[in-house]
Amino acid sequence: MSASTTPFTTATAPGALPLIGHARQLAYRPMEFMRSLHTYGDLVEIRIGRTPYYVPCHPELLHHVSTNDRVYDKGGPIYDHVRQFVSGVGTCPHAEHRRQRRLIQPAFRPDRLAHYAGTMREEITGLTGAWRDGQVLDPFPVFHALSHRITARTVVAARADRAAAHAISRSSVVLFDELSRQILTPAFLRRLPTPGNRRYRQAVRTLRQAGQHVIADYRRAPAQDADLLELLLRAQADADGNTGAATEEIHAEMVGMLLGGTNSAPILTWAMVCLDQYPRVRERLHAEVDTVLAGRPARYEDLPDLPYTHRFLNETMRLHPAGWMTTRTVTCPAELAGRHLPAGTALIVSPPAVQHRPDVFPAPDRFDPDRWDRQHAPAPPRGSFLPFGAGPRQCIGDTFAMVTMVLTVATIAARWELTVVPGSDISHPPFQLAHLPRRLGLRITARTRP
Repeated sequence: MSASTTPFTTATAPGALPLIGHARQLAYRPMEFMRSLHTYGDLVEIRIGRTPYYVPCHPELLHHVSTNDRVYDKGGPIYDHVRQFVSGVGTCPHAEHRRQRRLIQPAFRPDRLAHYAGTMREEITGLTGAWRDGQVLDPFPVFHALSHRITARTVVAARADRAAAHAISRSSVVLFDELSRQILTPAFLRRLPTPGNRRYRQAVRTLRQAGQHVIADYRRAPAQDADLLELLLRAQADADGNTGAATEEIHAEMVGMLLGGTNSAPILTWAMVCLDQYPRVRERLHAEVDTVLAGRPARYEDLPDLPYTHRFLNETMRLHPAGWMTTRTVTCPAELAGRHLPAGTALIVSPPAVQHRPDVFPAPDRFDPDRWDRQHAPAPPRGSFLPFGAGPRQCIGDTFAMVTMVLTVATIAARWELTVVPGSDISHPPFQLAHLPRRLGLRITARTRP
């Protein structure tokens, strides 16, 4: 990387076991393990099996890796698996990214976002309006279904028939559950006909078939009010008219958006836990939504008047990122933190490795939304908080996701209070790349506003 005045340190994490390396820590206590790495160095080597991986644990190093995708390209075991069923703008290699991003960029213009917010509000209101005082729910499946419906209605609108939409939703849940296990399981075990392997392969097939069915329907009956899928079809036809090639590429983009759109579900799940855990935070958020909303559902126009809700979600994502790791591959010989990295070297990008550093976020265990208030606290250094990535590979749907989450949290808080029921276990479950509670129930109580 470019010259820096920072004296970076490098180290190898202790605790590797013969043959499996640090796979046990990654499978059973990944958040604790990743949060500890900065205590050893700024660039830390770990092993999965016999393969070394390097983890940037300093904001400057993480920023450099995240913004220099020509050298640190998306690759490694996570993307190898994901590309089996989708290789859209979020997962494609650097060489394909710019063209694919240009293809879908029109769907995320600010004027379209305001239009999408109406759909978000309808879905959020429909969900929370059906809740009953005293009801207990498992929040992650609820929020996963909500985010999927919102994304499906904006990506493929209401034009997908119910069977195809249900197949896509069901398959995405299976892939979400099984992907982590597939990545952390040796290749020879993945080939065995176990129930989990069969579910995974069937979900990949079903997702492909349902996606192709939706695209075929769109081709037969073009729409006037274009959603993302219609825009993709038009753009590809204008570009080369090659409908055979277009179907494969558009299928990848559509499925990628549908799966990526559900990444807000883990964050919303943790947001409800945090509102229960931190009463003073809950009181301030309730005061804000009571002033702005007075009990009604949140609208797009309310967003500028909900700054504390934004800060609350930032702090939720700092302590509870949706995913605890992704992988990158070095495409040519490079130097990082003074260490030579040959082409093919694997890196792990992990938010907890940086977002829990006490020299970057004082008292990192404390849940403090005010650390994001620029009137009272300095901005953290670049690279220290990347919930949606950075640089050319920053998530194209970052604003879409934030709008969805702010509207959801504000609408819920305006009418309901959710409390963790006895018997819940918010520790991290094994073999999960998504950061979720192991077992969680939330009791819904109607709020009485002052």
